[in-house]
Amino acid sequence: MKLGALDFLVKPFSREELLRVVAMGIEKDAQLMRSMIEKARFDESLRQLSPRECQVHGLLLKGLNNAEIMAQLQISLPTAKQYKSEVMRKLGVRSLAQLIELSGKSREPTA
Repeated sequence: MKLGALDFLVKPFSREELLRVVAMGIEKDAQLMRSMIEKARFDESLRQLSPRECQVHGLLLKGLNNAEIMAQLQISLPTAKQYKSEVMRKLGVRSLAQLIELSGKSREPTA
């Protein structure tokens, strides 16, 4: 089990038990594959950010709001909002929570 087994079957086992365990393994593999694809897409999106957008991304991950981003980067509030909006759009996220979740899965460093 420690090496990744999902279940074990005690002999004699039924055909239905075997099929159930195999189906469970296939579903787990499919979930892992979906997760890997989502992560790869997000990593590719991160590489598409401009240097300033990378800065904004990093500040968003630290929990800074628009006003704090404005002060940190010495830009106007509308500009801070626009950068935040562009980061969210380019990364394909709709909420800050989703951004943080996906960024946590990513191995790409941000500026």
